[in-house]
Amino acid sequence: MKPSKIERIAARAYEIWEQEGRPTGKAEEHWRRAEQEVAAAMNAEQMGEREVDTRPTPPLDAAPPLSADMAPPGEASPKRARRTRKRGESQQG
Repeated sequence: MKPSKIERIAARAYEIWEQEGRPTGKAEEHWRRAEQEVAAAMNAEQMGEREVDTRPTPPLDAAPPLSADMAPPGEASPKRARRTRKRGESQQG
């Protein structure tokens, strides 16, 4: 049978207390730390998380530039945009 959330918090708070040398007057601090750790562990269990890559993402300028024929989805390519603009300018002027 799986221990309840309160039981898990109590066990973790006790572990923290022992790791710190059983100091007096820190029960509330240990309990709060245990609550946070248990909540994080339970969230990870619910999400089915595995190891998470915590490395920082590379800066955007590290990505290769788009070629002249490529454009982000929904945008005209740079070549097409120039042609469209030239046509539009000649129609207006």
